[in-house]
Amino acid sequence: MQVNGRGTTSSGAALIAGFARRLGSGAQLVDGSGLARGNRASPYRVVRLLRAMYKREQELSDAYIDSLSIAGRDGTLVDRMRRGPARDRCRGKTGTLSDVSALSGYCEVTSGNTWVYSILMNRVSPTGARVLQDRMLQKIAAQNP
Repeated sequence: MQVNGRGTTSSGAALIAGFARRLGSGAQLVDGSGLARGNRASPYRVVRLLRAMYKREQELSDAYIDSLSIAGRDGTLVDRMRRGPARDRCRGKTGTLSDVSALSGYCEVTSGNTWVYSILMNRVSPTGARVLQDRMLQKIAAQNP
């Protein structure tokens, strides 16, 4: 990304943070990778951002959602939720640090509605956290309100 003709990590992060703020999210970003511990966002703020992205013009929204991994099918979710209602119904982006595990995205529930979710877990074993996240998404995907 370029800002003022010169691309830097900090200027790129500031540009993305401004975009997120305009969409209603107050996420604090220090880098573009998500690997810096200075990146901060609550699940509420992540969901606000994801909802705004979902509601953007169709072509942009579809491209964005298509870039997310599908539960039990591909990317970082290929080996997760291989069975049950979340398979093929949930898409998401994972994030992992030594004691942090995150999963946020969209689930098309059995009623046909799309739910937005964000599960951010700190001070956890990422392996154990993934088991809990997968159980939560199985329950979310099975909803039939």
